[in-house]
Amino acid sequence: MNKKWFPLFLCIFLLIALGEIIFSISEEDIKAIVLILAHAFIFSYISTLLISLIHNRKIQNIVIWILLLLLSSSFFCDIICLTEYHTNFNKDFISAILGTNSDEVNEFFGLHFKGVVLGFVSPVIILILYFYFRNNNFKFKNIKPLHAIIALVICLGVLLIKPNAGRRIVTEKSVEGKLVSLYNYIRNIPPTIPLYNQFDGELLYDEDYLPKNIVVIFGESHNRQHCQFYGYNKATMPYTQHLIDVDSLYVFDKITSPATSTAEAFRSILSTYRPEFEDSVTYWTCPSIFQFMRETGYRQTWISNQAKHGIYDNLIGNYADLCDSVVFLGDIFSGLNRSNKDGDLIPHLKEIHTDSHGRNIYFLHLMGSHERFSERYPKEFEFFTPSDYSDIPESQRNVISSYDNSVRYTDWVINQVFDEFKNDEAIVIYFSDHGLDLFYTRNDYFHHAIISDPESCKVASEIPFLIYPTASFCEKYPETVARIANSTHREWRTDDMIYTVMDIAGIRFSVSNEVEERSLLVPKDVVNE
Repeated sequence: MNKKWFPLFLCIFLLIALGEIIFSISEEDIKAIVLILAHAFIFSYISTLLISLIHNRKIQNIVIWILLLLLSSSFFCDIICLTEYHTNFNKDFISAILGTNSDEVNEFFGLHFKGVVLGFVSPVIILILYFYFRNNNFKFKNIKPLHAIIALVICLGVLLIKPNAGRRIVTEKSVEGKLVSLYNYIRNIPPTIPLYNQFDGELLYDEDYLPKNIVVIFGESHNRQHCQFYGYNKATMPYTQHLIDVDSLYVFDKITSPATSTAEAFRSILSTYRPEFEDSVTYWTCPSIFQFMRETGYRQTWISNQAKHGIYDNLIGNYADLCDSVVFLGDIFSGLNRSNKDGDLIPHLKEIHTDSHGRNIYFLHLMGSHERFSERYPKEFEFFTPSDYSDIPESQRNVISSYDNSVRYTDWVINQVFDEFKNDEAIVIYFSDHGLDLFYTRNDYFHHAIISDPESCKVASEIPFLIYPTASFCEKYPETVARIANSTHREWRTDDMIYTVMDIAGIRFSVSNEVEERSLLVPKDVVNE
């Protein structure tokens, strides 16, 4: 390789390896560092060599610009992940950004301004140095072909010595692996989600048994660890605690979410898709809860304190469109000025409920405790202040107090829903899509789970789960209520939510026992023993 190409080689090498090396150093993963360096050398050398073989100068420059912009974008994401999430750029980060709505993306850049600036400045510095050295005739030694071949063989050998680890570096930590993840995510964005998908057999149900009203409330970023009835030392949910005290509400203490990001969680929660299927099955080809409830005569309503527009809403927005009635409170500007609070859902719910006839299922999607926490509740719900948290580091007090205020406001909102249906035949279910890592694994971290940290993922998947059957429901369905009461300590994951709703409604499959096997509720014979 001619010496004039060394600045390009070094620029590519740094853009590819630097972010991953910093992360691996923080993880004290020496093996990963060696493998990353080996891969980066091979990629950088081959890329530079191929570019140098292009004789047309104009085409050559176009290829260089495209490659550097691509690598700089990847490095930009690496730095944001490192500074704000203490992890590396991965497929979960792609899903968290592209799988949400544009309002949350706008808010993300505002909330993580430091990481965004650092992510922008870092690759720019590398690019400036590259062009500086390229345009000045610094004396670099020519890399002799034999030396280059030896270095390539050594690097290739390093990757082959540990084939599984080497494969992981190439598929997860390399720029080509990240591009493949991005391609797969975009490839799996359906234009629409069909209401009807094929399933074996047919649905079995008793027309007279189906409950009149089923309400499912989806919380957001609500940690089980911050609920007083799970042992937290602050009164974050006093309204719910009262219902527990008078034996009107059931609390489940071993429920986890299937993912730690909204999009990943919802594609399982709303359909028969499970994370274990991975790419062997596309989630939109799996039957959804909307399909089964429609087939059994339920009118479906979706009310959301979110915005619905653009490519980011490909999953939740498309699922919501399967309902008979859809209300999104957010508008195109709400990411910049979030004026809607979750309580604004209640008037819409009251109006639709008042005019409803027959059987109905309602889906309410809250903003809950989504970052920024202080924006999630009205000022009159500012119950906790930093001075209430003298037992934790001072740097964490503002965050935790505002988070707990958001939980307390969520408590008020869901109890407004309970109150709306208390005189009706209804059952109300509340749970969160996922939780957060609120300073559990690092003293300076309070965001979505750090994907590379099992403990972070564990605490962020532990969510509250509540079921409120009204008096009329309890009177008509005593056996179902008994099964609910006997299930409060079961270990269960919300990707089987569809089966629990079907079980409560008495809906079964004619050719399988999936509902009975995957439902949260204990089997009937357990209660009858």
